[in-house]
Amino acid sequence: MRKFYILIFVLLTFAQESFSQVYPRPIAAFQPIQITNWCKAGNLSLNWSYCSVRNESNFHEWRFVDAYINMGDGNTKYIDNFEKGLIEHKYNMFGSVSISGTANFINNEGVQVSTPIVWIDGVNNSFDLCNIINDSTAVFLNSLSIEVYNIQPLFSTVTNNNVVEFYNESTTYPSSGNSSNWNFDLYIDGNLKHSGSGLPTTGSSFYQTTLPHGQYKAELVYYQGVIDQGYLCFRKFDRLIQINFKDTCENCHTFKPTVGKRYWVSAWVKEDHSSQVKSYKNAKLSIDFVGNAGLFTFHTTGDIVEGWQRIVGSFVIPNGTTHLNINLVSSELETTYFDDVRIHPFNASMKSYVYDPETLLLSAELDDNNYSTFYEYDKEGKLIRIKKETARGIMTIQESRSSNTKKDQ
Repeated sequence: MRKFYILIFVLLTFAQESFSQVYPRPIAAFQPIQITNWCKAGNLSLNWSYCSVRNESNFHEWRFVDAYINMGDGNTKYIDNFEKGLIEHKYNMFGSVSISGTANFINNEGVQVSTPIVWIDGVNNSFDLCNIINDSTAVFLNSLSIEVYNIQPLFSTVTNNNVVEFYNESTTYPSSGNSSNWNFDLYIDGNLKHSGSGLPTTGSSFYQTTLPHGQYKAELVYYQGVIDQGYLCFRKFDRLIQINFKDTCENCHTFKPTVGKRYWVSAWVKEDHSSQVKSYKNAKLSIDFVGNAGLFTFHTTGDIVEGWQRIVGSFVIPNGTTHLNINLVSSELETTYFDDVRIHPFNASMKSYVYDPETLLLSAELDDNNYSTFYEYDKEGKLIRIKKETARGIMTIQESRSSNTKKDQ
């Protein structure tokens, strides 16, 4: 009995070999749309096709039944129609995958055959299998191995005048998987400004800098692998940054408040009231600190002098401040005027000068406490009177008169 079974096995083997010679197997293959830099293969597109092989002595046509393509991530593409063409797949994992498949065919005698779906390297875009199988230069592989590391983050910039912050606008795609073996570099106008490991998060800026007015080219480079051994994956994004910050006062560049320092602020205010008041309650001056969300508010103090009352106080610029906003606050019930608003270092001396726009003579001088000294002139431009503004009112501190004596004729 054992010899009989062996004989049957030999006969079946011989019959299958003879069948393959008479009826050559069909060929099925897939071709990736993207054939370079497989680090970008988060979304993969494949062309697939099949062809019956002509045998000159006995032509035989195979009819396609179905096909299975293992995408390497636990998912299988099932094809059960006669259409050749595009297959698309979206990966949700990182790492190396191997794509392979099997196509099933049947002839008019009911004989079925399975053939592996191979990857043909170096084929043209027409992907005509009936021509490719006769191409001696074509390389046939049983599977296609790719690296699924599609990195699609774009960096964004949030500009606050000339302060620029860099954020990661999106995460890696596919979103799942370990991205700790990635690194990134930030370049501004070709100069390396910042390097980091992993991929930056979307919640906070990974780099902040201050840039003068102008246009800059920022480049964000993502790479996976060791630099000395060559990049396994590499992607670069660039964006132009336009800084529109410009000082409105071209003569004020010498005064730039410093974070952590104390400063002195003062101003004069006047409210129109139908009746006399002892103090202006509605007018005030506030300073808010951009970048810190802090706020200081100052109210009127002292007596009203010639219809004006002073606002004065000191403040310290908190950490994180990038700019100061000075707000002059008033009530809608009466007309309010502000004058002589000044800020200077707390331990510094400051004087301001007011000149007559027509005669160009000195009209007033404001001292460290923002009190004025007034200068009055006669029609000939000679100084005749000096008045001093104090907490008790305006007082004359100097007065002089002069004239020319007429000679007798």
